[in-house]
Formats: sequence, structure tokens, C-alpha cells
Amino acid sequence: MPYVADFMQQDKSRQVLSKILADFLVGGFLISAAVYIAEILGPVFGGSFAALPVRVGGTIFLAGTSGGSSMAYSMAVGALSGSLGAFVFSVVLSLAPQKIGIFRSFFLAVTLCGLLVYLSSPIISGALS
Repeated sequence: MPYVADFMQQDKSRQVLSKILADFLVGGFLISAAVYIAEILGPVFGGSFAALPVRVGGTIFLAGTSGGSSMAYSMAVGALSGSLGAFVFSVVLSLAPQKIGIFRSFFLAVTLCGLLVYLSSPIISGALS
């Protein structure tokens, strides 16, 4: 029966790869749409579209279809702390480049975003449990 186990493992790998590909295509389309909107309507509108939770919602939906509602719930909890981090990231990149330059601002934004996500994830998970 090792052949059956190998086949099942290969089938599962194909399913995972197809879901990754679907997520990649959806994400790429949304990023392209945000850039296109920025070119047509201006960067504020493009940034607003990029900040919409459409991307996160699609990812949570795809995770829910493969892992069930508990997987979708866990991803949504993670997305909540990620959204807090994204807010801090955006604030830093809105205010800091004029004072410390874009490269330092980006490093500061990534650092603060990561720290906030790291610190807020257990708090949000505990509060929603």
C-alpha cells in the first residue's frame, strides 16, 4: 500500500500548490488594480484601494475552503493584528520620510509593524477566545 500513500501525498501537494497559485493570481490582480487606479485617479485613490480588506478577505476565504471555519477564524484573528501593524506602517511612512528619508522610514515602519503584530497577536487571540 505504499503506492496509495504516495499518491495521496502527491494529490495533497497538488491541492496546496493550486491554492497557492490561486492566492498568488488574486493578489497579483489586486496589486495591479491598485497601481492602475493610482495611475488613473491618483495615488491617494490607489493607496485607498490597496488598503481595502479585499486581499485579506480572499486569503481568509481560500484558507477556509481548505482548512474549514477554524482555519478561517485563526487567519482572521491574525489579520486583525496585521491590520493594526499595517496602520502603524502607513502612519510611519506618511510622516517620517520628510525627516529621516525613505530608507530609514521604511526600516522603522517594518520594525514597528512587526513589533506591534508580535505583541498584539496573543492579546487579540486571548480577547476573542
